[in-house]
Amino acid sequence: MTQYQISKHFNIPVEINGVINVKAMLDTGATANFIHQDLVKTHGIQTILRKEPLTTKDIHGQPLAVVTEQAVFRLRTHSHIKTIVMDIMPTGQHSLVLGMPWMEIHDPWIWMADRDLIFSSQYCQENCLNIDPHVRLEQSPTRQENAEVYGVDRTTFADPSPYVPQELHPFLDVFDD
Repeated sequence: MTQYQISKHFNIPVEINGVINVKAMLDTGATANFIHQDLVKTHGIQTILRKEPLTTKDIHGQPLAVVTEQAVFRLRTHSHIKTIVMDIMPTGQHSLVLGMPWMEIHDPWIWMADRDLIFSSQYCQENCLNIDPHVRLEQSPTRQENAEVYGVDRTTFADPSPYVPQELHPFLDVFDD
């Protein structure tokens, strides 16, 4: 028998409407997306009435809450930005719960052990990613002496060569700080 340790939830940092920074829990067991009612109230997040009330249930099928309102806002994680509608209810210790509807639409690659995800789906490429796909190598930016090279996770690199594809090594001076 394989022993295991109890793991923490898979939480990712997100930003709501460009100003509210919280953690969102990824939950493959959630059949909807949820936002904590206190977060909505405290920050005045826009709400709409739900077309049909939703009775939420726990893992045992016991009723948790009847959802009658939804929140509408811009949700950002790194370069991924999208307007989302989430059901408002008490979500315990979690500010946001990104459930199966969010995961099915955005279809991120998920690395559970590293608690990391990448948005590479066609949907995200066309609708959610806030990056310019037309970066050209022949551009020659002006060198700034105090500039630093940052990774996606905002870490700096003293020597970027291990992180730059081999075919781009002739251009390492562009990545050099």
